Amino acid sequence: MEFVPLGGGVSAPSPVLDLAFLDDERLLALSDEALVLYRLDDTTPALEARLELSGARLPVRVQAGVLRASEAENACWLLTNDRAHAWLVGVDGRRLTPRLEADAVPWPGSMAGLRYRAGTNQLVLDEAVFLGLRQEGLAVAEDGRLVIDGRAGAQALRVGTALARLDALIVSSSAQAPGSADSLGAMRAEGDLTHLTAEVKVEGSITALAARDRRRGALVVAAIQGNDGVTRLVSYALRVRP
Repeated sequence: MEFVPLGGGVSAPSPVLDLAFLDDERLLALSDEALVLYRLDDTTPALEARLELSGARLPVRVQAGVLRASEAENACWLLTNDRAHAWLVGVDGRRLTPRLEADAVPWPGSMAGLRYRAGTNQLVLDEAVFLGLRQEGLAVAEDGRLVIDGRAGAQALRVGTALARLDALIVSSSAQAPGSADSLGAMRAEGDLTHLTAEVKVEGSITALAARDRRRGALVVAAIQGNDGVTRLVSYALRVRP
């Protein structure tokens, strides 16, 4: 299995805090200042709409954000750690329209919802604390271990905070310290063991990932912040080697 880059990527707001597919053809990107909607022209994201985020900013040491997209509702929830409220934003054609505010992002199985611990990049879901969380049953524990469907085995790989899921495969950034060479990896979980099946080095740091099984095959989009501070959205096909 291998990652095959599809073009050189397109510039994006920096830093990108999270990515989420809305459907096969539309991708959402969350930065600290805006929510951006892209349409996938073949595999290259093309800017379609932008919504500036309002509200007073809170002091944080490390910026973070999370998206929870709903294809059925044609909308997404968003949350950043430097603002006090979460937003539900609708996608109306080529417009992004705020619908309502809440204290937290609604999350399946949770009464309190998802929020950030004040002043940190730590996500709080009821009594659990995570460094990263995806609605597809993936999370990064406080010690960096990969959590799959609520389980983090003793032999679980340590991963970065950028995560995505492709059916039985998990795609993630590496667990390297900030400033170190980053990589994009695909892994398969078998019991308490997680095996790396593909990896590609990138020039910069992966700040967010989105992945989707489309009719034309598996597509992974990575937000890569280069050493020059510019972020690009780079698309990869994930293919079985011949």
